[in-house]
Amino acid sequence: MGSFQSDMSKYQLGQVVPMKDWGPQHWACFYYIQGAALSAGGFQIGLDPHMRAVAETLEILGKSCRCPAQIHSMKNVTVLPMAENLSTRIRTGQVINGHDDWCVLQDLQCEGLFRHVEDDALTCGEFRELSDKGKRFALAVRGHFKKNQSFRAFVVPTGLVDPNPAKFARPRASHDTDK
Repeated sequence: MGSFQSDMSKYQLGQVVPMKDWGPQHWACFYYIQGAALSAGGFQIGLDPHMRAVAETLEILGKSCRCPAQIHSMKNVTVLPMAENLSTRIRTGQVINGHDDWCVLQDLQCEGLFRHVEDDALTCGEFRELSDKGKRFALAVRGHFKKNQSFRAFVVPTGLVDPNPAKFARPRASHDTDK
């Protein structure tokens, strides 16, 4: 089980990355997930070629949920595992080896951006819907991307900064997707 780290500069796989340290890959992943959630009635946990994933996760998703709702067809689609050098880079510049978009989704869940999520475990076939907080962040992220086409300079707008972010943080339940 991971732990929430609010004051440490080094993160390891399995630890929750708090929003204050999210980098462009967190925001780009959220941008994709919120768009998919809006167009498909929720983001479904499953084999999604738009999500960076390590080989182990791809294997589990490929067996359990081959074509999630946001993907209309997997015909002629090959999903390859993420190369190690594509692991998530956070705001401080640190690269967390093995941290893929499914880990990012868990970080998003821990910040309360989705409704009815008790922990950050990912279960194949489940749907994620944006919470009210998630919808406010989605508007900010979409507005930023429309102007800038990049998430490198995205800063959480002052009105959205949670004065007590730890209240949304939950310890990482699992990195497994086949719970």
